[in-house]
This record gives sequence, C-alpha cells and structure tokens, in this order.
Amino acid sequence: KFYRDCCPGCQDFDDTSYFTLYDSANSLKGSFKMWDPEVSLVEPNLKGLCIETIPNVCVAEAIYTRELELDATDGCYMVYERCCRNVTLKNIFSPGETGTTISTYIPPTGGEECHNNFPEFNKIPPIIICADAPLIFDYSATDLDADSLVYELCAPYTSTNATSTNAQPQVAQLPQGNVF
Repeated sequence: KFYRDCCPGCQDFDDTSYFTLYDSANSLKGSFKMWDPEVSLVEPNLKGLCIETIPNVCVAEAIYTRELELDATDGCYMVYERCCRNVTLKNIFSPGETGTTISTYIPPTGGEECHNNFPEFNKIPPIIICADAPLIFDYSATDLDADSLVYELCAPYTSTNATSTNAQPQVAQLPQGNVF
C-alpha cells in the first residue's frame, strides 16, 4: 500500500513499481515489477482528534498486488526506492529532490510448505494531526494465520539511488547504515 496527497503538481502513483530482493547475506537475488494498482481515496477519520471540521485534505491509497514464489529455506529482504516526496511537505529539506528507501525482511519458513496471509492493521492511521496535541494511536495488526508480528517505527531512509533524474530505479539498493 502506498499513500499520497491529491494536489496539483503532486506525483501520481506509478503504473508499474519495481521491487528488489536480496538474500540474507545481502546479495542481489533479483527484481520484479508490480503494476496497475487499485487506487481509492482515504476518508479522514477525525474520531478522537482535536478538530471538529474536516480541513481541505485529500489522500489517495494505491494497492499493488503480486504473488511470488520465494526460496523457503533462506530469508530475504524486499527493497523499494522512489523519488521524490510531495512538494507540499514542510518538514523535509528539498522534498521534491529527496528519495526514500523502504525495506522489509521476509523470514525463512523452515522448509515446510507455507501458505501465508498478509497481516492487516486494525485501524488506518490518522491523515490529520493537531499541533501541540498528543497523538495516541493503536498500531496493532491482526494476522489470519496467528503469526507473531513484530514491527517498529523508525527514522526513514533517504535514498541516494532514487533521484529526480532517476525517480524509480529498477534495482533498489539496500538501505545504507541499516543493521539487519
């Protein structure tokens, strides 16, 4: 799932997105594409927030879906890179020139056949927050297979590979400085 602001001059979702796989030794395993995302608008949820009137805000969600068969005996990292961020951002220096790197680790299955489901967050994070007000949000998720889910919030990685002249590299690089 990817999110973006709906605004004049904002980057639209890509018809095709590129993802890269690395093995647990950080060696390149290959790249693959996802295409034709399902796009919808996200309704702002004001429940529990400090405002009563919905400001003029528009956020769109794109869901890319693809089934892959991976080597079950070794874990791998999936990496995505994209430039650039929304030009309306105020908390990033040169957002129109700043790329991002996103990665996730897919653990080995231990050799047994595995049919897995994706976990789903129980709530959608708020798209509106209030200055000088605490943000308390339940980031819990549910997995149909009752798998153990571990995740954390961390500082985003700035991509040096995805630039305004190479906005969507077909081979993403592993995040620099990340300790897997």
